[in-house]
Amino acid sequence: MSNDNKDVKETTAPVEKSTGGIDFLAPFRYFTKSEQRNLTLYIIGIMLYKFGYESINASMNGIIINRLFKYPKGLAKDDKSGIEVNATAVGLNLACQVIGSLTIGPLFKRFHAKNVLCCAILGFATIVATVPVMEALTGGKIPGSAGSKDSKFWGTFSAYNILPIFAICGIFHGMVELMRRVVPADIVGGDAGKLKRMDGLVHLCYEITGTVGATFAYVWIGYFGWGYVLCLPPICFILAATSWSFIIPRPEDHQAIVEFREAHKDQSIPAALLEGFYSFFHSVFFGAKLVMSQRALVWLVPAYTLPLVLHRYLENTLFPNYLKVTFDSTDAQTILVGGSNFGELLGALTVMIVAKHVHTPIPWLRLDVIMISFVWILPFMYNPTLNAKGFAPIADIYTVCWQLAPFMSLISFGW
Repeated sequence: MSNDNKDVKETTAPVEKSTGGIDFLAPFRYFTKSEQRNLTLYIIGIMLYKFGYESINASMNGIIINRLFKYPKGLAKDDKSGIEVNATAVGLNLACQVIGSLTIGPLFKRFHAKNVLCCAILGFATIVATVPVMEALTGGKIPGSAGSKDSKFWGTFSAYNILPIFAICGIFHGMVELMRRVVPADIVGGDAGKLKRMDGLVHLCYEITGTVGATFAYVWIGYFGWGYVLCLPPICFILAATSWSFIIPRPEDHQAIVEFREAHKDQSIPAALLEGFYSFFHSVFFGAKLVMSQRALVWLVPAYTLPLVLHRYLENTLFPNYLKVTFDSTDAQTILVGGSNFGELLGALTVMIVAKHVHTPIPWLRLDVIMISFVWILPFMYNPTLNAKGFAPIADIYTVCWQLAPFMSLISFGW
C-alpha cells in the first residue's frame, strides 16, 4: 500500500533517454508505476474483448443470411430473403446499442466503473453463448473441413431466433463501448496529457487486435460453423472481465466517488433510467436544432454523421450481402472487415504522427470523400464465370476478398 501511495504523489514517472533504436516501452514511461499496472490490465482486457467481438457480427450475419436466403431460381422454401432479415437484425442491434449506453447512467451512479464494465461484458458473454447452446440442442455439428455452408451440419433452430439475441447483444455492446471510455479517467485521473497518451495507446492496440481478429476469423468460422464459433467470444469476454477486475482505483478519487454516490443514493434506478432517456432525446433535439440552424455547423451532418452510418452499413450489411449474392457464401466478409480495420489503424497512426502539424479535420474529411469512391470496385471484382446456380465459383471467394482488402483499407484510412 505504501508503494501505491508513493506512486500517487508522483506527477509523472521518470522518462529514460533512449539509447538508440525503437523504445516500445516509451509510451508507458509517462505514467506512474500503479498507472502502468492498471493500464496494462486495461489494454489486455480491451484486446481480448476486440478479438472475441470480431467473430460475432460475421456469425450472426452468416446464420441469418445463409439459412433464409432466397435463391435467384427459387431453390429455397422460405419466402423471406435472408438479406432483408439481416438488415433488420443489424438495425435492431445498432438501435439497442443506444439503449445500452443509456442504461449505464443509473449503474455508474451506484457502482464503480470497472465493476459495471465487468458485469456488462459478462452479460454480453452470456447472451452470445446462447447461440452455440441452441445449436447443440437442435442437433448442430461442427462441420470441420466440410465448411460452414454444408447444411447437414446445421442445427434445426429457426434463424429468426437470432433477431432478439442480436438485439440484446446490442444492449450489452452499447454498455461496454460507453464504459470503456469512462474507465481511463479512473486510471489516470483528469490529467489531459496522460489521457491523450493513454487514448492513443489503447486505440492503437485496439485496432491491431481488431485487424488480426477480423482478418483470420474466417478460418475458425469455416471450421466450427456459424453457431459453434460463438464459443470463442464468451471465453475472450470472461478473460477480459478477469483482467479488468484487477484494476485498482486511484486512492485520491475515493472521496469524490463516495460523495458522488451519496448525492444520488435517493434516486431509484427506474427514475434514473427515465431521466437518462429524457436527457438523451432532449439533447438530440436541441443538438440537431443548434447544428441545423447554423451555417457554420450544418456541414457536420454530411461530413460526420452520414459517413459514420455508411461505414457501419459497409461493414455490417453490404459486405455479407455482396458476398452472398456474388459467391453464395458470407464467411470471407471478415477479410474485408480486417482490411477496413487495418485502414483505420493506419489512419489513426497518421493522425498521431502529424497531429502537431495539421490542426483541422478538413483534410481528413476531403481524403475520406475521395477514398470512399473505391467502393465502386465491388461490382467488378469477381470472376464472371458463373456456376449452375448463377454464382461466381466459390473457390475464388478468398482470392477476391484478399484482393479487395487493400481497397477497404484505403476506404477506412480517411475515416
